Amino acid sequence: MRRLGFLALFCFMALGSLISGMGTDEFKFSLKPDSIRFAAIGDMGTGDAAQYTVPRKMVEVRKTYPFDLVAMLGDNIYGGSKPEDFEKKIAFPYKPYWMPE
Repeated sequence: MRRLGFLALFCFMALGSLISGMGTDEFKFSLKPDSIRFAAIGDMGTGDAAQYTVPRKMVEVRKTYPFDLVAMLGDNIYGGSKPEDFEKKIAFPYKPYWMPE
């Protein structure tokens, strides 16, 4: 269990580094066979323009680091909990990840 917690923290930090400007050619993820690969994101439910960067980077990173799942850590929707809020702040911004072109 401790290993899984460390892996989650590592993935979160690595994805954050990539999003903040570090290119994928500067950081190499481990691609050991039979390893568990996932991304972790959180505090993303604003619906503003900056939020759209995260799923675009996730699609880009997944090409070289094929993770199988994404853990959404919390604070997924800010400022409302109506169905329209979910559409605006989760479904629409993350559509490129769920339904890549």
